[in-house]
Parts: sequence; C-alpha cells; structure tokens
Amino acid sequence: MKYFIIVLIVSINVTCGLLLSADDLESKWDSFKVTWGPNSFNPEYFVKQPRTIAEAKQNNYQQISDQCEDIFLRQRFMKPNDYGVILIYDNQGTIAGVQMGVSCCLVFFLTVMYEMFLTKKIPASMITDKFYKYSTQKMFNRDTIAGVELYILTAYFVDPRTICQSGRNPSHLNHEGTGTGLWLQNGSNPIRDSIEMPLYDNTVNNTKWAKGVCLPTMGMSNNKSR
Repeated sequence: MKYFIIVLIVSINVTCGLLLSADDLESKWDSFKVTWGPNSFNPEYFVKQPRTIAEAKQNNYQQISDQCEDIFLRQRFMKPNDYGVILIYDNQGTIAGVQMGVSCCLVFFLTVMYEMFLTKKIPASMITDKFYKYSTQKMFNRDTIAGVELYILTAYFVDPRTICQSGRNPSHLNHEGTGTGLWLQNGSNPIRDSIEMPLYDNTVNNTKWAKGVCLPTMGMSNNKSR
C-alpha cells in the first residue's frame, strides 16, 4: 500500500509541476496537463486540460458542485465517471486547482487483498486502515460524487482565499498563467488548512524538504520529512 500512496502523491506533484529553478523566475505556466508517463509522445500522457469553464463544457466536462462554504471551493467539473481528474474553477470561471479522487471501495478492496496475501486469511473487517490510515490523514477528505464515495486530494493553483472572492478574468489568466503558486489542502477547511508549497528549488534549502532524484519527463522530486 505504500507504493499505492506514493503514486497518489506523485500524481498531484506531476499535475502541478511547479517546483522550478531560479533560472525559471520569468517563465510562465502557460498550460495545464495531467497524467505522467515515461513517453511524452504517447497521447495518453500529459493530456491538456481546459483552463476555463467555457473550454471545459466544450470538452464534455460536467459540473458537480458550486459552493464556497464547504470542504471544497467553488465550481468543480469532471468528465463522466472519471474521478481521477476533477477541475476547480473560481467565481470568474478560470482554473484554480485540481483534485484527484480515489474510490473508497477500491481502497478497501486493495487493502483487504493485500492483507489476505500477507496473512493468507480473510480479515475480520472488510473496512480496515491497517496498512494506511486514510481515515486519519488530513490531506484525504471524503466526498460523494454521483453516489460514489471517494477520498479526495486537493491542490490549488492560486491562493484559496481569492477563489470565491475576486477570482481571475481572462486577462489575469493570460498574464499570470495557469496559477500563481501551489497550495495543498491538509484538512476540511480549504482556507485555514491549505498549505503553501515552495515554488522554487532554491527556497527548500534549510527546510524539512529534501531533494530526491530527477526522473526523465518528471523532473526533480522533493520529499518532506515529518
């Protein structure tokens, strides 16, 4: 299950792709793509995502929520039955973040199967946190979409405080790019519990962030110790 969790975290990291070097200070985040893969020419990898609600609707994304006083902020869109990519837009219809949903049933199934593989026994409870305590991890929030219970990871590309207030118009999107930073929601309150991540690699020195390895088409990974 540790490998499974690493895949989830890497997915958010790859989706955002924000940790830059000092040489990139003037570069603009002018696109938004998801799904990492070793072959950047494979059309199933690095799939371009709509950065406005108008584009999302043109690409058959469906709205699943529109709220500012709950666990998640503002307008969320996804393609039918694709819980792996849920796009968040601000009150002006501009991209503001992304979510990744994992079916609770799938998590429980994989956990139970892994426990059966190790113990050769059927577990007493089919719902277990034995190998990874999803239910106690603040970064995983529960949600129900179209009757499916999910664990949700959330990353915001702009300060969460602006999503329901000012938002960004097309001029801001063109000038600032897809986002102005990276905030990970680590709790049930998107304003209070969102943590701003380091944007440049030269700002992680002398912090709890440790440089990992550089993977082709993925870049340098950084891990934070507890």
